[in-house]
Amino acid sequence: MDCRSATRLISAYLDDELASDREALLNEHLSSCGSCQAEMIALKQTMVAMGARENISPAFTLADIESPAAERQARRGWALGFGWFSLAPRWVTVLGAVVAIFVGAVGGIGLHAVNQPTRPPAASRAVSDILSLGASDDPLADLIAERPSGSSTAPGGRGQEGRL
Repeated sequence: MDCRSATRLISAYLDDELASDREALLNEHLSSCGSCQAEMIALKQTMVAMGARENISPAFTLADIESPAAERQARRGWALGFGWFSLAPRWVTVLGAVVAIFVGAVGGIGLHAVNQPTRPPAASRAVSDILSLGASDDPLADLIAERPSGSSTAPGGRGQEGRL
């Protein structure tokens, strides 16, 4: 055993926490090493000096600290938050309502866009006409497809000159 491992074991030896095989190795090393013996004597003197001190009781206990804090918390009520930031129960309710309205509004906008009917793109109508897949089920799409592409008449009967 070397001095480094012996100094680590001295405290456990003095506290009677060392296994018997390690205790025998430590005793063998202490009998041949003066510096480790001096280390053990110094630690033993420190332990005796600490044990000789009168038992000092603390000025206050944990219960003395916890009881006033619990009383303050009981008077104040509960709050949601952390550190310097906390929300009273009424503001938690208001914030929850605002979040619910916002989520409902955003969800409603999304549903409105999903429920809008869409017409097939012009390219798909042209492909169906070329392939002679048959007439469309949508009469409005048939009217749009029958309209000549060179016409400049806008819906409502006015030509391009009537637009601003």
